[in-house]
Amino acid sequence: MTRKSSVSEDQNRQCETDGFLMVRDLFEAEEMDLRFKISKSDTGKRGQIHAVRDTEGRKIKLWLASQPRNGTYTLSCGATAL
Repeated sequence: MTRKSSVSEDQNRQCETDGFLMVRDLFEAEEMDLRFKISKSDTGKRGQIHAVRDTEGRKIKLWLASQPRNGTYTLSCGATAL
């Protein structure tokens, strides 16, 4: 389901510097719908999610982790392909 996207060396450096990398259309709509359903049904995460407002006042939900993890929610810098 996931398309394999190449990440350039510049993008990888940007991720290492900024701590994140935005990649438009990384996932197809079908996969994003599935990830959304998984996240909405994950009762274990509910107590760890923080609601904050973005710069335009919209409510967003944020989950922070102090240690890198492997799993549904994690993509990491240093990968050459996602």
